[in-house]
Amino acid sequence: MKTKLLFLSLLISFFASAQTSFVIDGYIKSKDDNLPLESASVYVLNESDSSLITYTISDSKGFFELKNKSNAKDLKLYISFIGFKTFTKTINLNTPEFHLNSILLEESGLLDEVELSINAPILIKEDTLEFSAESFKTKADATVEDLLKKLPGVKIGKDGKITVNGKEVKDIKVNGKSFFGDDPTIAIKNLTKEMIEKVQISDSKTKDQAFSGESGDSESKSINLTIKEDKNKGVFGRVAAGGGTDDHYEFAGLVNAFDNNKRLSVLIGGNDINSPGFSYGEISKMYGGGRNIWTQDNGSFSIDGMQFGGGNGITTSRNYGLSYADNLSDNLEFTLNYFGSEAKQIGQTQANIQNILPTETYFTDLNSDKTGENKNHNISAKLEYKRDTTWFVSYNPSFNVNSSEGVQRTFELSSRNNIDTTNLSNSVRNTTNDGKTFSNNLGVTRKYGAKGAFVRLNYNNKFQWKDGERLNNSLVSIFGDNPVENKIDQKSDIDNTITNHYTSLTIRQPIKPKTLFLDYGLSYNYTIENAENNTNDFDETTNSYALFNQTLSSDFDFEVKTLSPFTKLVYKTKKVWTSLTATYRSSQQIYEDRLRAEQNIDKTYNDLLINLRGNYKFTPSKSIYASINNRVSAPQINQIQTNEDISNPLNIIVGNPNLKPTTRTNFYGNFNNYDMQKGRGFYTWIYGSVSQNDIVSNRTVDENLISRTTYENVSGNYSFNGSVNKLLDISLDSVKTIELSGELGFGASKRQGYINNDLYKTNTRRLSPEFEIVYAIDDKFDLGVFYNYEWSHSKYSTNTLDNLTINTHKVGFETYVRLSKNLTWENDINYSYTPGISSNFQQDFWLWNATIAYDFMDDKAKLTFKVYDLLNQNINTTRNAYGTITEDIEELTLQQYFMLTFSWKFNTMGPKVESDNRMDYFH
Repeated sequence: MKTKLLFLSLLISFFASAQTSFVIDGYIKSKDDNLPLESASVYVLNESDSSLITYTISDSKGFFELKNKSNAKDLKLYISFIGFKTFTKTINLNTPEFHLNSILLEESGLLDEVELSINAPILIKEDTLEFSAESFKTKADATVEDLLKKLPGVKIGKDGKITVNGKEVKDIKVNGKSFFGDDPTIAIKNLTKEMIEKVQISDSKTKDQAFSGESGDSESKSINLTIKEDKNKGVFGRVAAGGGTDDHYEFAGLVNAFDNNKRLSVLIGGNDINSPGFSYGEISKMYGGGRNIWTQDNGSFSIDGMQFGGGNGITTSRNYGLSYADNLSDNLEFTLNYFGSEAKQIGQTQANIQNILPTETYFTDLNSDKTGENKNHNISAKLEYKRDTTWFVSYNPSFNVNSSEGVQRTFELSSRNNIDTTNLSNSVRNTTNDGKTFSNNLGVTRKYGAKGAFVRLNYNNKFQWKDGERLNNSLVSIFGDNPVENKIDQKSDIDNTITNHYTSLTIRQPIKPKTLFLDYGLSYNYTIENAENNTNDFDETTNSYALFNQTLSSDFDFEVKTLSPFTKLVYKTKKVWTSLTATYRSSQQIYEDRLRAEQNIDKTYNDLLINLRGNYKFTPSKSIYASINNRVSAPQINQIQTNEDISNPLNIIVGNPNLKPTTRTNFYGNFNNYDMQKGRGFYTWIYGSVSQNDIVSNRTVDENLISRTTYENVSGNYSFNGSVNKLLDISLDSVKTIELSGELGFGASKRQGYINNDLYKTNTRRLSPEFEIVYAIDDKFDLGVFYNYEWSHSKYSTNTLDNLTINTHKVGFETYVRLSKNLTWENDINYSYTPGISSNFQQDFWLWNATIAYDFMDDKAKLTFKVYDLLNQNINTTRNAYGTITEDIEELTLQQYFMLTFSWKFNTMGPKVESDNRMDYFH
């Protein structure tokens, strides 16, 4: 095997050494006025086979420069710009340098024949970057995810988050329509590159904003995938099934049917290896052991405080869904999405917790076992009606049904100096919940005149119902001179409903046509929560839960009415967008407690809120954005209720009715620049918040180490986080590339709180540098190496607390090798080291995942053999610090397994044709 790889590398190096270096530069101008054309697409193809060699875009002076190597004798240079005829020129490499000076483009109302036959690798269309999928080389059988990783400025993190020049991608659409909602992961992991014609990236904006001509959200990005016209009618998809050691299994399927503007997609999947359910046996879905269950956005679910999923424990999941999109008429678009999921999880947690008090330190050892099951069904629809160029209406109803149940067994022991046991708790908690949510979102926009004026009305409502049952059985023992044993056996019946109505009216008046606008209007938000919790203690006389416990029971209505008139000044040009918004918010909060009338509250808060935002675009790929605003948030219900929560006798919680609302001043800024000429990218961002009347915990611990927690207001808390990122793409020649990326994350915070009535302050500093280098040889070989260091240092204001430093080192290696036309080999190797963690836990480990895949049946079938945790070392240990508490945690995690998976893909896609409004494939 080593000999074969060495021979392959030498062979490629031999051909690469025979390549000729070349330089092409020039200035692109308009023939009519001789002015420079910025962001024109410039690209070079091999004339013999039309394969892309390199590309760039022109700068603000119209200048471009192309440097690369090629073994071709003749190249074809193309220069494209929207609204102009494409310029072409044959380049003979007998001359290594070509200085073209001024290139004058002629205006053209239509795309010429060259543009129709040759797709530019990148086009700039106002605020949209458009990439041609076929111009970017990827491995065979690549997904959209593989394609995105090749696009300049696009990064997909190991947590699956997609960013473009540092800005997070919020949604991915297919042909302008949502694909199974707006979850980006479904589209990029399941659609193949061969289906995609273009990838369009722009600032996030709603259909309402696009219709009215408003600027989008400069803090995030949207991606639209356009299907090739010759792939726009037919059925394609993939199914897979696999089995492995220890009875591990997986199955997955996705079927898509396109009929021009109609699309029907059906998916199903399941496994017991902590994976989302759509892995098809490929290694890229195995990284990290799986972090998704698809019951919540973060891949986890919770049952009355018991958290499941998110990479902890072992999860068995089932997922199924349906997505339908259609243009019901020329003016009416319709989408329908259904998701269903089932997840079962077992989890085990062992923790060593250090609690630091002003006069002493005590330790808590915790062991917890939990099992949980969650079922979720969600159906949503969207209707978008554009009557003409002046009316746009959108309607989005949604209905969700959820049921869950869980059991958690916890053993907790606290002692002074890790010697004398002071108290212990042994508890079992059973919880069941059933919930339903129904919501409607209606938006109506009416444009009038030709200067950008409009009126918009939005109405949203949401109805939530939740009922459940909780059994709490625990035994608490307190030792010492006066030992006490407290037995708890309680049952709680919970009934909760929340109703919300939100209405807003916005009117835009142009002050200067299409440039300066005045927006004004108001919004009204009404929410009422009805909550009833009947808790009964077990009565041994009647052998039933018949003793009403008023202390732990609740029965209240919480009503919030908020009226917010606002005015907003907006200024925008092609390069500049800025807005200043002033909102006067009057919020009335009415709390009526039917069990404790003394807790009733009727308060009104009046606040003036200011929001200033601005964005400047130097070029389509270079911009700066900043915003500052203030927000006011009232205390939550549990923070103001004065009845004691003693469901856990070792941690009693009571609210404070005198709490004030918290005021936060938030600021955000980012700068991003990708230089197409040099293949270099730079972006940086920072987010911060400063609080007044922040709500913090006031915790007292008595001689028996029993905690009593309430809440207080403090001012002066702050936090900020940010990162600086650098990208560099180097083309060694036409087949070899190096991608370098570096990121320096940073942050600082000040947190205050009370412990035994002493105010303490914690100042924390954080740094997390990360470096990654990827070396690629065409689509035959990839080698990626990364290093990440996470460091945090906390300094405490009290002398009883020692400064605390937590750091973790992570090193990773990823390889992809095409051993032959049909055989590939992938590896993902990670090493993690956390010094200073408790001696009870392992400080470091290696995680090595490997996959060998064989394609056959004309690449329609794939047989994959994968190994998870080849070295059998995988662990899940973490160290956390918050307030005066430091905890070392080890949780149950997935262990080594071997699995063989078969997948088969099918494709009957054909050219786009006139439709008779039928989805022929289902008749």
